[in-house]
Amino acid sequence: MAQSQTITDQPILLADTEAARLLGMSRATLWRRVGEGSLPQPIRMGRLTRWRRDELLSAVEALSARRIA
Repeated sequence: MAQSQTITDQPILLADTEAARLLGMSRATLWRRVGEGSLPQPIRMGRLTRWRRDELLSAVEALSARRIA
């Protein structure tokens, strides 16, 4: 029986498909939010583009805190 992954089981660096899935949005929305500045810029390593999982989660927390305030 396969177990579902939790957030902590995911890799530290996420591709756009993984980052979008983590945040519950499409890849297009992820890239749009990055362009607007509401999500962090990715790390580019040669041909790879990755987001740090902790930076994405921190951005969501910051957005939530602004909404509540």
